[in-house]
Amino acid sequence: MYKNAKIEKILVCPKCQSKLSDEKGYLKCRQCHKHYIKENNKIFFLSKKEIQQITNKQDWLGRLKDRIKNNVFLYYWLVIIFSPVISLGIKKWQRLSKSLHRQANILNLGSGPHGIDEKIINIDISPYKNVDIVADISKLPFRKNSIDAVLSIAVLEHLSNPEKVVAEMHRVLAPGGFAYCIVPFMYGFHSSPNDFSRWTEPGVRILFGQFRSCEIGIASGPSSALIAMAAEFLACLFSFNILFLYKFFWILFTIILFPIKYLDLLLNQYGYSKNIACTFYLIARK
Repeated sequence: MYKNAKIEKILVCPKCQSKLSDEKGYLKCRQCHKHYIKENNKIFFLSKKEIQQITNKQDWLGRLKDRIKNNVFLYYWLVIIFSPVISLGIKKWQRLSKSLHRQANILNLGSGPHGIDEKIINIDISPYKNVDIVADISKLPFRKNSIDAVLSIAVLEHLSNPEKVVAEMHRVLAPGGFAYCIVPFMYGFHSSPNDFSRWTEPGVRILFGQFRSCEIGIASGPSSALIAMAAEFLACLFSFNILFLYKFFWILFTIILFPIKYLDLLLNQYGYSKNIACTFYLIARK
């Protein structure tokens, strides 16, 4: 069994929202009789064919990122050190998570390989290490009002239907529960395997309008936005319109410029930084 066996009590069929029965090696929907495989301490609500179709949409850089993600330690430190973005908003999550009781049901949507905390249920479309449930997050396999907190870090922009995913967050959260999300504003196109949306502060409030309250702040400020845009600009300038050179120079200039992002430790305190912030964090309460 995967790490949080108790979560099976609140799982439902994502297709018809009916209860699931625990069979040997799989879960079976009691109404539509669909089977969901349990393998390698994960539950698969997506078939291997569906997972492969998603993987095939990625370019060589996306496939390289996937390989690196399988080495959790290496991926974590590459992101911390060389990413153009410094995310200070995660400190908010750390404080919020301390307010949750020990038996709280917490979801990390689009978790990738990150195992933030052993009590968090990690959900992704790819079966990375530390992922517990492989599923489409626009059809969450959980009962209504069964989750205490939802975490989503830089995921919503990669979905063609973010409104539906936000509605799913609202559906599964218990009254008084909250969603903690980080979304981009001033950041370039980055497909994984696609990229669809950006949000201003008022835009975030509209997206999460069905929630009772929504606190919004800067996660990554103007310095992170500057590096992200400068790396894109310089890569484009020196690429001579050759894709491989563009990707190569994007990686090179991102590595060269990354120290600038630490200016956000100062600039995130300035009110007007939100006008050119790289990303926002939000805390939406049901």
